[in-house]
Amino acid sequence: MPDRVFGLIVRNERPNNTGTEFVQARMFPNRPEIRFERRVHEQMMPSALAIGLSLEKKEVVIEHHGYADPATLKRKAGRNIELMLAGYDAGRPDPVTAVEIADSYQLIDSWDEAEKWYNAVLAVRDVENSSPAIVSQAYLGLGSIANRGKIMRRQLNT
Repeated sequence: MPDRVFGLIVRNERPNNTGTEFVQARMFPNRPEIRFERRVHEQMMPSALAIGLSLEKKEVVIEHHGYADPATLKRKAGRNIELMLAGYDAGRPDPVTAVEIADSYQLIDSWDEAEKWYNAVLAVRDVENSSPAIVSQAYLGLGSIANRGKIMRRQLNT
């Protein structure tokens, strides 16, 4: 029986060459215990890890162009925010969903909301140990917001 999940490299194209590249679980055994979770950006890795499967990275690249058009990007981000907020339980904070909400707010230029959600990620108990990549993503988002503020102030002073 297969004992691992294969993670492939996803290149997510965005306007102005601001895309991202990340490893995502894309090939896995067909087992009834493996289920997708979350309403947006569905994940099957938590259930795979729960049954003892490991992730093995492969140097295969998937080019994703679903966010290349700025208008489409903003429309999808707005839709995603609605879906994620509808299912979010503040009593059981989920750092993955929280960082995806923050990222989506950033995509629609709602900087204050994005900052609020990135800080919510960092406030989740023990998140540094349980989800270090998510913590890094939250700090990266906060850094982008801070950098944007500096650029805006500089433009106002010119």
